[in-house]
This record gives sequence, C-alpha cells and structure tokens, in this order.
Amino acid sequence: MATTRRWLLGSTLASSLALTLMGGAQAALTVLPFKGTDAANGYSDIEFVYDSVLNVTWFRDASLGGSRFWSDANSWANNLSVTVTGPGGSSTYSNWALPSMVEITPGEFNYAYDGTADAGHNITRSSSQLSHLYYVSLGNTSFYNAAGVGNQPGFGLTKPGPFLFQNLPNNVSFWYGTESSFFASLALNPVHSNAHA
Repeated sequence: MATTRRWLLGSTLASSLALTLMGGAQAALTVLPFKGTDAANGYSDIEFVYDSVLNVTWFRDASLGGSRFWSDANSWANNLSVTVTGPGGSSTYSNWALPSMVEITPGEFNYAYDGTADAGHNITRSSSQLSHLYYVSLGNTSFYNAAGVGNQPGFGLTKPGPFLFQNLPNNVSFWYGTESSFFASLALNPVHSNAHA
C-alpha cells in the first residue's frame, strides 16, 4: 500500500486584500474575517489563516480534502478555485498549492536534527514554509534538540496551532508541493512514511 498524507494548503491570496480586510500592521498569523466557497468541490464556509511573514494564506481546516497520495494532493490543490467575499466584494483565487520547500542542495535531499537540512527537526528558514509555520510562527518544539537528543519538554503541537487551525492532528505527516525524487520514492515505499515538517 502506498503512503498517503494530509497536507495544509497555502495560497498567495492577494496580500492587499488580506491587509485591507484586516487593516494595518499584523501579527505573524491571523484568522481572516471572511469565508470562501469552492462550488466545484462542494466546499463552503472555508476559513483562512493569513501568514504575514511568509505572505501566504493557509486553509484553516487541515482536514479539508482528506488524505491523498502526493500527486493527487498536488492535482487537487492546483484545481481549486475558491471564491471569497469581503467588505470590498468577491474575488476568486485559483493559485492554491501545497507548501513549498527549496532544497538546500538540489537533488540531494538531506535530514538533520539541527535545522540545517531539507527535512528533519528544528528547521526555521522561511524557504521551508511548513517547517517555518510549525517552529517559528506557531512556536512549537521538536521531539529532538539540535544535537539529536529526544524527548524535549513541551515537544509537539502544543502552541497556538489548535486555536488557529482546525482538525490539525498531532501525529500526521504533511506533503510539501516541492517535487523531489525523495518524495516520489515515498509514494512507492510505505516504509519511509516519516517526512517531517
């Protein structure tokens, strides 16, 4: 059986619309005061969380769309067309995608505990959107410290994620939208089912 994962969906939903609706300077994460619909997929009352540091808008409900294989999740995200209505009227956004990650050394996907790799623990760089969200914006702690010693006090999804995001499970891996030979191998080999944020 191939590996499936859930994913958080991000968009570069026009920051000018988000800033107009929220007004002024913003905290890193803000629940937006409007909802969206995607009639083609039967979704209504979609809520959003805007990340002003990364300039992306996340779906608030982490379970929207369910668990999917990587290629199915990418296809689903790329075909979304979400209409949002705010004080200034309605706009439709079709630039949804899985979170991006820029590989440190293209073609050489690597893993580390100290945050210096593409995957692993304690990754805080903004070029890894999901890791940045988890460790920086939400302020969560990895199970492992930078030296690889496990069981840090307060590890896991313990900080404001459950209050900002809905249906966000603690022990589930999420897909990145970045195409990588490493990710492609995960879909074929269920033994490697722990791609970390």
